[in-house]
Amino acid sequence: MSFEIYKTKYQYCISSKNLLHITKQNFGYVPGYDEFMRSEAETLIQTNDILGYKTDAEENYWINNGCPTIFVEDKDLINDLFIAKYKTGLNAMLAAPFPIFSFSFPSKTVINGVELPPCLVCLSGEADIYENMTTPYDAKYLGAEFTPKPLTNRTFLSISYRTKDGYLMNKSVIIEEVMDIINDMNEMGDAKCFLYDQSLNELESKMILTLTKIVAGLLIYHSATEGKGLRKGFPSKTIKLPKQTTRVNYIGMSLSNCNEYTPKQKGSSNSGGYKILSRESFFRNLQADRYYQGKFQNEPKGSRWVYVSGINRDVDEYTQGKA
Repeated sequence: MSFEIYKTKYQYCISSKNLLHITKQNFGYVPGYDEFMRSEAETLIQTNDILGYKTDAEENYWINNGCPTIFVEDKDLINDLFIAKYKTGLNAMLAAPFPIFSFSFPSKTVINGVELPPCLVCLSGEADIYENMTTPYDAKYLGAEFTPKPLTNRTFLSISYRTKDGYLMNKSVIIEEVMDIINDMNEMGDAKCFLYDQSLNELESKMILTLTKIVAGLLIYHSATEGKGLRKGFPSKTIKLPKQTTRVNYIGMSLSNCNEYTPKQKGSSNSGGYKILSRESFFRNLQADRYYQGKFQNEPKGSRWVYVSGINRDVDEYTQGKA
């Protein structure tokens, strides 16, 4: 088992023989990161490529934050979170350990019929995106402000990945739509509120939908276990690093299953004598004010989740009976 790390546009260009050749022709040499990004930014503005501008700004934001990368070591955990059930509530939201980070999955991890690529994840409000991501990007690479100040502060979940051919795919979905998607209430193609929409074909949409469910599930799991499954450091397995990088260039974190989260199997019994009739895990969003007091008083309301270990006394589909 090995892990591949998400590649930025610059890293992909210098790693591909064809793109490296084109880059050398354009510059006369292999440019450094900043020179490459400045040229790209000017081209994106000239061609009105708003999506390209947005994804370049995200990648630059990731680099400026030290390239936080979370390695998900447990394939079974990934699958379980994909098929899990989530009770969201009216104001449910997600919280992340970093404002922007990447997920790396074990090689050949197949979920929902697609092999999971490494992906870049940004979970931020529009005000934070403007202040901490696009404004510094504009100042450094364009010399002027390009993005207008947002009038609202909606929270978006943005996910980017590269196809095997190197094309960057991205969707940014408002958090309320994410809550619907993880519960199968709608499909990615039906979501109405996108930030810089990108049209995707059926396979690409399936990949983004799958990644959205998994990313949301992993963040919910992180909340439900109060971060006990996340630890500093790189996994012991082989890591495929992008060209011109070492581990020093990344903030490595490993995410694995922990004792507090043990999915129940169909027909098993817990210590209370209840027979579990469903194997899916169940997570519930915490909404009441009492859940945001004491050590949780600084947590945004609606961001906390709890794992219900197979027996749920509130939701009909989790039937229980004496063993």
